[in-house]
Amino acid sequence: MLQLQTTDDDALVSGNGRKRIVLEKSIMAAASEYGSVVLSLENTIYPEEKLRETPSQLDGLSKAIETNLRIVGCEYIQAAGILLKLPQVAMATAQVLYQRYYYSKSFVKYNYEICAMACVFLAAKIEEHPRRIRDVVNVFYHIRRKLNGMPDKVMDYMGSEYFYKKSEVIKAERRILKELGFCVHVKHPHKCIVTYLKILECNDNTELIQKAWNYMNDSLRTDVFMRYTPETIACACIYLSARQLRIGLPSNPPWYEVFDATTKVMERISRTILYLYTIPKVKVEDLEKEIDRIKKILDEKRKKEKELKQSETAQTSTQASPTDSPHNGQKGSPNKSKDLVKQALHKIRENNRDRTNHPDNRDRKKNDEKRERETSRSTDSTRSGSESSSDSTDSSSPRKRSRSPISRSRSSRPSSRPGSPSEDRHYSSSVNSRIEKAREKAGITFKKRSDYRRSRSRSRSRSPVRSRHRDGYRRDERRRSRDRDRRDDRRRRDYYDRR
Repeated sequence: MLQLQTTDDDALVSGNGRKRIVLEKSIMAAASEYGSVVLSLENTIYPEEKLRETPSQLDGLSKAIETNLRIVGCEYIQAAGILLKLPQVAMATAQVLYQRYYYSKSFVKYNYEICAMACVFLAAKIEEHPRRIRDVVNVFYHIRRKLNGMPDKVMDYMGSEYFYKKSEVIKAERRILKELGFCVHVKHPHKCIVTYLKILECNDNTELIQKAWNYMNDSLRTDVFMRYTPETIACACIYLSARQLRIGLPSNPPWYEVFDATTKVMERISRTILYLYTIPKVKVEDLEKEIDRIKKILDEKRKKEKELKQSETAQTSTQASPTDSPHNGQKGSPNKSKDLVKQALHKIRENNRDRTNHPDNRDRKKNDEKRERETSRSTDSTRSGSESSSDSTDSSSPRKRSRSPISRSRSSRPSSRPGSPSEDRHYSSSVNSRIEKAREKAGITFKKRSDYRRSRSRSRSRSPVRSRHRDGYRRDERRRSRDRDRRDDRRRRDYYDRR
């Protein structure tokens, strides 16, 4: 654990400023000791460059449409949270996550409604008020039907639409966690408003507290939480509500300086909150049409870029080797690949000739020729014998007459060359037969494995006790499989009922 050490300079600073200096020093000490990665709640404040050029604007979406989509998504989250009976802290967390996510991803590429569902589902778990994904999907389905003026209808939980939305929400939740680096804790100014008004001795004024609370909830639809700390937002909400209700607050010294706020920052926050009420409401269908139009434009651009890349690669390949291409259209153009193949074949032929001219290979050739002559003589003698036998049996056996051409064709086939694997096979079979004859003469008999197996199988099939046991085992196995299927069906049904 790091121990926070204060110096003489820290004693000069009072209030929150002293705490911040000590915290910064402890963070710097931790960074020097453990590494340069710093995780704190102030990391949620984004730089001006990221807030100015969002991914949606880079994809071609206008700033007005982007702000409208942000407002619509936050309104969906607020309505869904009320129907799901979530606390206001969970709804605020979901809206902040939604705003943060779309500063790193585009509305064109990712559906805002599914992202809003995922933010509600995730925020409910973060704030320890979890809700079932089935309820979240059903509530958003109900809100969408109400906005379109359609009658109430419960979603079919076994239908394809529900399963598609459920899987998309789970994917979107993972994407949000990955994009935000699992830093999803949000510090809200709800408690700050109540504590600050207690310090200012205005906790009895319920109208002021409610007004400041409402302004703070409305500020969630803007980018205020990505620009300023929760303490300054709480001060701005109190400042704006006091101005609206014409309630005086201590000005000498100014009350907001105690909470590390300035008039410039508070006025900027109050202007952004008031500008929210001047934005006219836009239909959700028009926003979705605009997103679809930009998607089509981006798809066309991608197709054109692909075609250009393919044409460039084709041009570079033709420029690199114009003679090697088979479709270049030039008559009589030299083809290097064909020439290389011809040269290789020529070399192989020369090598084969050299091998045949070698004296060892000549002797082998002569031996092979002698063997072929001997085999041809033996085939001729067998052929003549088969012809004589067929002539003698022509009158007596008509069936053999029909088989004689087949036997002739078989005998006319050239026998295998000596030294070939077929001859080795015949030789090995003859050796085996000799060994068996020698065993018989000596009186040595061996029982074959196949005979042994056959006798065992016969004994098994014939014994009534074994067959009875086998049938009982099969019956039990069938019963077990049936019970297993029933149990799985019951579990599946219970799972879907719970979801």
